[in-house]
Amino acid sequence: MTKSPCRSLRQRLFEESRLQCGPSDAASKDYDNSAITQEILALRREKALFLGFKSCQEYKVQKRFAASADAVTGLYNSLMPMAQRAARSDMQLLSDFALGIGIEEIVPWDLSYLVTEYEKNTIISILKKFVNILTLSM
Repeated sequence: MTKSPCRSLRQRLFEESRLQCGPSDAASKDYDNSAITQEILALRREKALFLGFKSCQEYKVQKRFAASADAVTGLYNSLMPMAQRAARSDMQLLSDFALGIGIEEIVPWDLSYLVTEYEKNTIISILKKFVNILTLSM
């Protein structure tokens, strides 16, 4: 999906890949693994309780040497505003780039393609500037 300029192909791949994790309609019940996922979560919860923790999250956090689940939540909450600002800024760059190549509205199956194309164009632009600098200095 990162290389195909064909939007309809990217959309088809995106929609088909969604079926891998669970059903999105009645026809995909053969691929529904939500019962297995629920069983895994129940077993993790049971293990954590058996080991004396209040939740699976608390067990995972303490197993990985964090002070507490609350400390992780605090860190997450303190970082989230910065991450959201950065994401909005990145999305604006992608939106501007997308308009430049004729995509007026970004949909989920466009994201990886746009990021790849944007990075490619940015690198090419930097290399051209570098070549110009080298040429001028010779």
